Amino acid sequence: MDNRNTNPNQNAFKKWLLVQIRYFNHVNIFLNIIATTIINVVTGVVVVGFSNSLVPLITGNYLHFVYMFLIFAVVDLLIRYILYVFIFGGIIRTRGLLLIPYYLITFYTLEMFLEVEFISIFAIFGFTLLFYIIRSWVSYVYGWVISMFRKKRGAEE
Repeated sequence: MDNRNTNPNQNAFKKWLLVQIRYFNHVNIFLNIIATTIINVVTGVVVVGFSNSLVPLITGNYLHFVYMFLIFAVVDLLIRYILYVFIFGGIIRTRGLLLIPYYLITFYTLEMFLEVEFISIFAIFGFTLLFYIIRSWVSYVYGWVISMFRKKRGAEE
């Protein structure tokens, strides 16, 4: 008689669980959290500064802007995990455009709790699009720089 555990339900549950936690189960998760936080804060400060120099989209306390982007970074990690679990293929096919409604809702919600205020409903859309574009560009540059360091380190070994 074979004593191995071949229960298909238990193996299927194990695979499902491993797939669900894969986002938080890689070697550089803390580095990823720090990088995401820095990218969000830098992008947010650039967007606020850029928009206030041309057409003010958002007003308020500058310290609350930093709080807004720090809170956004935490919410971003959690919501992205949920979105990647359920609609990863859609996000890849649309090149991340499915994240824009999530950004809109998050910025609108954070506006209610902090001393920041968007000038109008169109300002939220403009701010979100500007944030999305600059964040995508900053993330691309960050990935490019990291890949250059990996190639350089690989060539030295």
